[in-house]
Order: sequence, then C-alpha cells, then structure tokens
Amino acid sequence: MHLEKRFKKTIIFLLIILIISSCNKNNKVERNEIEPNDSPEYAQFVDSNILIKANLKSEDIDYYNISPTNGFIMDFSIKAKNRNNINLEILDENAEKSLFKIDAKDILNYNGKIEMKDLILREYKFFFKLTSEEKNEFDYNISFNFKNEYMNKTETEINDNFQSANIIDYPKQIIYGYFLKNYNEKIAIDEKIKPYLKNENIIDIDFYLIENKTDIDASINIILEYKKDIDIILFDKDYNYIKKAKNKLSADFKSEDKYYIALTFYGEKYFIDRYSLYYEFN
Repeated sequence: MHLEKRFKKTIIFLLIILIISSCNKNNKVERNEIEPNDSPEYAQFVDSNILIKANLKSEDIDYYNISPTNGFIMDFSIKAKNRNNINLEILDENAEKSLFKIDAKDILNYNGKIEMKDLILREYKFFFKLTSEEKNEFDYNISFNFKNEYMNKTETEINDNFQSANIIDYPKQIIYGYFLKNYNEKIAIDEKIKPYLKNENIIDIDFYLIENKTDIDASINIILEYKKDIDIILFDKDYNYIKKAKNKLSADFKSEDKYYIALTFYGEKYFIDRYSLYYEFN
C-alpha cells in the first residue's frame, strides 16, 4: 500500500511538471474579446502572447491595440468559423495611417485562416482593425505571439521603394516576405521603375539591396521561390535599370557594386504564403 501511494504521488508530480513545461513552452493565455472595442479609444490591449476568442458581424468593427513588451517580431493568425470572410487592416500607432490591408476575398488560397509569421513592422506599436461584410454574426480566434529573435531574416514592411529597400546581408542568406495588395486608389510608384512595369493589377512591389563586399568580380544568380511567377527587376546603385526576368535572374556583380532588386507581383488575387529570396555567387 505504501509503495502504491508513492507511485501515485510520483505520477501526479510528473503530470504537474509536464503541465508547467507545456505552459512555459507555449507561454500563451486565452481570453475572450472585451466589448466594446469598436474604436481605437476602446481597442482591446495586446502586449504579450495571447489567444482571443471573439465574434464579428456586419457593420461591426473590432480594434486591437498591439503594444508588445516581450518582442518586436510577431506571428499572428486569424481563424474564422466556416471560412467567413474577414478584412484585416493594420494601422499606425495613432490609428490614422494604413500600413497594409488583407481582404480575405482577395486571397486565392483562403480557407478561413489568415496567418503571417515573423512579421516585422517599422512601427513598434500599431492597431489591428477587423471588419467583415458577412450578414450573420460569426466567431473567430485571433492569436498573437511575439519574440525578440527570428530564425530566418524577414522582410520589414513597408519596403515598396528604393529608399526603404530591405538589405540582404550576404550570399545565400534567405529572406522571407509576403506580397500584400495595395488598396490605395493611387499607388505611389517611384518614377525610375515605372517604365519597366505593367500598367495595371500591381499587387505589391518589394525592394531589396545587395552589395558585393568582396574584392572579386563575379557573377550571381538571384533566386525567388514562390507559387507564382514573379518579375525580378534589377537596378544598379544609381537606380539605373539593368535587366529583368521571372523568378531567377543572372548578372555580373563586380567588387563593391550594389544592386537593387524589385519583386513585382501582378494579378487580381494573391496568395498569403511567404516567398523566399536569396542570391548566390556562380
């Protein structure tokens, strides 16, 4: 009997350890949506890892004030019941300027879930604004996870011009990114790239900068991996056009040269999947 009691205590102790370990690993709490949250003033505050259970209906707006304290790199997901459409807009810290928007009906592979990983924004604090055109009320879960370090380098939004180009630091360094549709009536496109673009249906343009820091004149391959063919447009350090291709581009790369890479996505709809971009020396 004494051994049996000791055995039961041991099992209970191990279960407690496993539960604590699991909680520490996930480090995420669950909360219900706090109403009202239909304006920036009454936005639900999010400062750490959390899963929020909420609901949305036509003419309703849900705001979340994102002010992370445990990391500037964000993973988030929004899962709607029965694949209901959700419109997500990320606003600046004053809830006045739109950083970017995702409309579920414009996503080719939408299955009721919007998910982005390792998202880095130039603004440290910002707002999530959720709306829907659905007539009936429906439930959704929204999840946030913040961290200070990323496993792979990730695009920093917004990077749609030469001046805000993200840097690829060295050959074979993979950088991940997303093509996000611009919903502005007029897209502010740099005059230097306009002659090399199609005139309509531009979903997104992402700019990157690379530099040959070696003392060797070489040639390189620039490689984009994605579900769809994407235009790669190459410019020199003075923004002069060099060439363009789809998904893979080869070019000479002299010592101390700098190149700008512009990735251009066209279409009516787009994928929410990440792309990967890198370059390699031949």
